[in-house]
Amino acid sequence: MVIGSEYNRRIHSTTGQAPAERFSASLESRAAAGNHRRVTDLAWFNALFLLRESRTVTKYGTVKLCANAYAIPGLRPRSVVEIRYDPFDLKKVYRFENGSCAQTLEVKDLVNERAPALPQESDAPVSEVSADAARYFSRLRDRHAEAAASKSSPAYSLLRKSAP
Repeated sequence: MVIGSEYNRRIHSTTGQAPAERFSASLESRAAAGNHRRVTDLAWFNALFLLRESRTVTKYGTVKLCANAYAIPGLRPRSVVEIRYDPFDLKKVYRFENGSCAQTLEVKDLVNERAPALPQESDAPVSEVSADAARYFSRLRDRHAEAAASKSSPAYSLLRKSAP
């Protein structure tokens, strides 16, 4: 198995170039052409990766997220707001309005520092198909293939009625 920097230095069979060389050449050509884009607003870029949820403001002026409560002053109870957050750091949660960050919400009651239910973080084993189920579906697939092969096309001539 080829990893990291070794992979980036090897000549790729399809492109005929090492990935590192190809990447550098691409950067140089874009910079020369004047269309090399860089991230200028890091906060905007980071916000692209935040998870989004809609939450309703409680009568106590808070919103709940992952069993945590966040103070959200200045909004009426029952207002629906867009919350964005990093599931690995629930100490900072943001209220967004019209696509931009309106405020950083203060933690009122922190129960979970991370989102508890992330599928990619689950340690649950992948469920396996039992041998009996595999045999059953294999036989079912074989029967279907046999039935499809043995069927002849309908005799459309028998459907035609004789004209009076």
